This record gives sequence, C-alpha cells and structure tokens, in this order.
Amino acid sequence: MEHDLKQALTALNCAVFKYLGSGQFAKVFNDLPWIAALLPNLPASSTSLHMLGNSLFLDDFIRDAKSFWHQQQEAQLNSGIWTEPQADGQAKHYEAQAINCDAGQYLIIKNLASEFDEKQKTLQLARELVLANENIVANHQYAQERLAALVAAPESAPQLIQSVSKVVQMINTAILICDSDMKCLMDNPATRQLFKPDSLTQGETAISTLLTLIEKQYPEFQFSQLKQQAWQGELCWMRPPFTMKWLMVSAIPASDGNSSACQWIFIISDISQLKHLQEQNEKLTLIDHLTELPNRQFFWNALDTAIARNYSCYVLFIDIEHFRVVNDELGHRIGDEVLLFIAEQLRSSIKNSDIVARIGGDEFGILLYGIESDDDCEQILSRLIRSTLHLPSHIHEKINQVSLTLKIGAAAYPRDGQSVERLIKCANIATNHTKQTKGLAYSFYNAEMELDMQRMLTLKKEIDLALEHNQFELYFQPIYAMPAKTITKAEVLIRWHHPELGLVSPASFIPLAEESGLIIHLGKWIFEQSCQALSELHHQGHQMTLAVNLSPRQFSDRNLATFIEETIVAFNIAPENIELEVTEGLLIYNFDSVLAQLTQLRKIGVKLSVDDFGTGYSSLSYLKRLPINTLKVDRSFVIDLATDQSDKAIVSAVISMAHELNLAVVAEGVEQESQLQFLLAHHCDFIQGFLFCQPLPFDKLCQQLARPLAT
Repeated sequence: MEHDLKQALTALNCAVFKYLGSGQFAKVFNDLPWIAALLPNLPASSTSLHMLGNSLFLDDFIRDAKSFWHQQQEAQLNSGIWTEPQADGQAKHYEAQAINCDAGQYLIIKNLASEFDEKQKTLQLARELVLANENIVANHQYAQERLAALVAAPESAPQLIQSVSKVVQMINTAILICDSDMKCLMDNPATRQLFKPDSLTQGETAISTLLTLIEKQYPEFQFSQLKQQAWQGELCWMRPPFTMKWLMVSAIPASDGNSSACQWIFIISDISQLKHLQEQNEKLTLIDHLTELPNRQFFWNALDTAIARNYSCYVLFIDIEHFRVVNDELGHRIGDEVLLFIAEQLRSSIKNSDIVARIGGDEFGILLYGIESDDDCEQILSRLIRSTLHLPSHIHEKINQVSLTLKIGAAAYPRDGQSVERLIKCANIATNHTKQTKGLAYSFYNAEMELDMQRMLTLKKEIDLALEHNQFELYFQPIYAMPAKTITKAEVLIRWHHPELGLVSPASFIPLAEESGLIIHLGKWIFEQSCQALSELHHQGHQMTLAVNLSPRQFSDRNLATFIEETIVAFNIAPENIELEVTEGLLIYNFDSVLAQLTQLRKIGVKLSVDDFGTGYSSLSYLKRLPINTLKVDRSFVIDLATDQSDKAIVSAVISMAHELNLAVVAEGVEQESQLQFLLAHHCDFIQGFLFCQPLPFDKLCQQLARPLAT
C-alpha cells in the first residue's frame, strides 16, 4: 500500500510534508529529483525540519498556511502558481497546497513542469486556452494581492523599490513601477517581453503606451489618480501593424503618507487568448456575468452609435457609496447580492429602449434616449434613487449599519461632449462632484465642476510644498464651560496661507489630504504644534485642554498611539490636557479595530470625544462600549434650535443620554442667544461658537484668555 502511494505521488510529481506545529515539519514523501533544487537547505536526515529560507514565495505561503492550520477546519489553501529560477538559468513552475483534515495538517508542493509540457503537446485548443488564461488570471491576482500587501505597510513605502524589487523580478507577470509623474522607475523581464520594441511605434515606451490606452478607454482613471485609489480594467491594444491584444491591468498606489507624491505599481497580463475565445460567443463578449446586464464594451459601443446617428441622449454614471465597506467587511457574496438587487431595480426603472450596464465593480452606466432637457432627466434620476432606496430585508439585515446610497452624475449629448470619451469623462466629473457634496444625490455636468477638479489637482500638488514652506497655521476656537462661561479648553483648527489664493478653508484641502494619505503627515504636524502650543499656554499660567481632531485615515497608521505618547512626553505635558476628537462616521468602518485603537489611546491618559454626534451611524450599543469622555452635538442640530421642535427633542435627548452615561456634552455652532438659553436650560456642559468667540491665532487666544468674558 505504501509502495503504491509513493508511486502515485511520484507520478503526480508531488512532495508531501506534515506540519508538526511551532514551524516544524516532518517528511512524508520527498523522493523527487527537483526537491533538492527547490529546497537546497533541507537536511538529508532529520525527524523534524524547518522549511523557511529556501524560496521567497514558499516562505510567504507557509506563513499564511500556519494561520490557516490553526483554524482546525477541514479545508485547503492554495498558493497559486509561482515561477522559481534555477541555477541552470531555467525557470520551474510550482504550486503549493495547505490541507486541514482529520489526519492532521499537510503541506503539498507540486512541480508543474509536466503539466506545462503536456499541455502544449496534447490538450485541445479550447481547453488549452481556458487553462492558460485561468493561470494568467490567478497569477495576476496573486501578484496584485502580494504587492498590495507589501505597500500597505507604512514602513515599506519609503523604500518601495528595494522592498518589492526581488518580488517583481520573480513574478511571471508584467510589472511596471512609476513615480507620481508616471515616469517608469523599474520594470521586470515579463514587461519587456510583453512590450517588445517591434510592437511599439517610434518614441513610444511601455508606460506611455499603457497610459494612452487608459486615457482613451477609461477617462475616469484620473479620479483614481487624484484619490490615490487602486484601479483595475481591461484594455484593447492595437499593436503595429494590425495585431489586437487585450490587457488586464491593475494599478496600485503606494505612498508613505509623508508627501503628496505617490508611486504607482502597474500589473499587466495578456488576456488576448481568452478574449479571442469569448469572441466566439457574443454573450460572453458583451454581457456582465454576474448581473447579466450589458458590460462596459457594449455600453461604449451603444453610446458611439448614438453619437454617430446624432441621437439626443443623457449619459448617467452611477456609483454605490459605501459599497466597499460591504465587500471588505462582509465579503463578496453579500456584495454580489447587493449588486444583483440594484441592477434589477435600475433595469426596471427605465424604458426597454434605454440601456443600463455594469461598467465597473460597483459602477453602473445608463444611456437615456430621447430626453430633451435636464428637467425630464431629473424625473428619471429621482425614480432611480427611489427604486434602490430600500434594500430587501434579508440583505438589509446582513449589512446592518452600512448606509448604501446612489451617487449619480449626468452628461448630455450633444451639449456636454461630442465623443464617447468626452461624455464618459463629463459624467464621471459630475458623479465625483455629487460624491464630494454632502446630501447631494445627483448632479448635471457643468464646466465649473471641471475647473474645480483642476483646482483640486493643483491644490493637492501644493499641499506638500505648503508644509515645507510653513504656510499652515493653527487657529484655536475657545470652548466655554457652563454655566460659569469660562474658557477651559479650545478646539485646534488649521488654516492655509496660500501665496496666491490667500486664506484657504480646511474644507477645500483637508478632503484632498485625506484622499492622498498626506493627512497622516499633516495630522502629525498638527499634533506636534498643538502640544507645543499647550506647553506654552501652561508656561503662561493658563491651565486648559486642547481638543485635536483625528482623521479616519490616521487610524490606518499602526504607529498612531506610539507617536502620540512620544510627542506628549517630548513636550512634557500632561496627557489629560489633550482631547482627541473622532468623527461618529468612523465607527462604521471596522468598529472592533477602531475600538482597540481608542482603548490604546485612552491608556496613554488622553481624553476622547465623538465629534459631529447625531450625523453618523453609531448606535447606543456602540456608544456605551467606547472609552470616551465627551459627545459633541453637531452644529446642524443647533442652527434651528430655537424654532425647530425636532432639533430641540434631539439635543435634549442627547444631553440626557450622555449624562446617564457619565459623558460631558459640547454644543458646537452656537451663534444666537436663544440657542444658548435652551442649552443652559438643559444643562449642556460646554458651549462652542461665534456667539462667544471665533477661531483665533495663538497670540489672540492668549489675549482672550487674559480677558474675562462679559456676562
């Protein structure tokens, strides 16, 4: 029996090792000639052995496998196919599997050389194409996941080239790394093989060809650049003289958060064979497999036809806000259920002659024929939004706190553009404007939006320079303790003294810093300056607390708590005189992780408050678990406090609830005496607003502290 098993494993070209725990393995079967080349450090005779230190990719997989084995569930984990260079210059292909079963945990390594050779010789063409492209897609996804994991760690980004160069050279998929200006920093042999000199026109390079294709076929890529978000698409490339190729392209941003500059990693796979196979079946070519809606290519062709025939039409670009949270937190199966529901609702809300297509992961496009005015289009937009407003109960229960809403941008032909590329770009600009404007569900493109986008791009490039040239300044808005009306703390705010634009509002540049990741570096500067200001205030005899806002993006910095503690120690200030403010909306993103970080910050001794309370998604069950000291009632509830009965009820309820939980309450945005009187009557603890004082630079704050408030 044992002899038969060994013969079978030899025929399958597999080596088997049993995992013993604590990083140790036992040999089950490794009597194969290629094992010595793959695992040169493997001892010849030993009852237990270490596997690490032989192969970069195998080491990486074993680390993942250890976590998998500890789950103790019957299942298997696949490594994907990787290429291992040999001493003789040849490359060998391998695949590893980690298996959990009743008999124990096993590592299986398979040499795929025979499969590769046999496939070339004996498989039928269709079967050959399918398998080859499955491997291409698997390799592409594997490369994307591994590189994304590498650049996600903040410490790896400053030396991105050094961190990933070894991995890049070994991956059998084309990889290009560019700087923030899209100049190529490095590529790998697979890139040079794909973009051979004879396939490029004179003066072209691999990166220039790639960017030209993206610009023409995916105008919306510029928004991914602006926000430094990962992107993926499929490109059609007509190579000289008349050869068509299809490329699967993924773009991954890599930034350390210390500058607005961002390096980009492009992963490119040739999927031409799969596309040629699909061309034999029109449905595969033009239909999205999940929703069975027309796909991007169909939508593009339909819009091109409408323009050629001079049909008046509107192009709608639809984005599902917060959909990424569903995929990341709840998994793709739930995400697919949401997409299927929204696809069906969109399809049933338009005429049969109109077209709705899935043109991206969570993006849909709609082509409305025969619509003559924005007013007519607006009626359809309202219907689309109403149709997707209420998810079915079985989906709603699963996504719980996540509020999914449609954000729509519209562009009209011929008013806004005369080409497919231009109309798609205009619709995307309108969608981006909708997403950036609070409370807006849809918008129609206008030229001012595009100018705003250009201004945003310019500001984004200048934020880093502003730090270097000391153009930022802290302002402080006093917060008054009630009923004594004494200044006991102040909220730290930031202003930008732009050399050409003058004083730039934080509302203009903070979202850009958030999107680019620069907020991490800017947030550190704000905190350091706040600690320095607090130290000076105490030196002058003013005992008070400074409230400093923490951005949601800063919570991605694993060193946040360490930095805060070290800065407090460096400036020799008491941690209880620092109050860190977090927005309520932060709590919908991985609550348990945020709770752990807040708990760590609380242990340092700083105070914590929830800003903009009442506008986010937290429930009382979340609130009572948070290690916080203060709630800040959002100004939107304070504005009409004297006249709006609903606002009165909300604010009084928040104050009562907070006091029951032993939390203090700050009302922000207080500008009228009537608002103040209501808040005093309901025992609000602190008041912040223009009624008492506007934000002040540091020297004016010191003067204000020395001046008693007139009662």
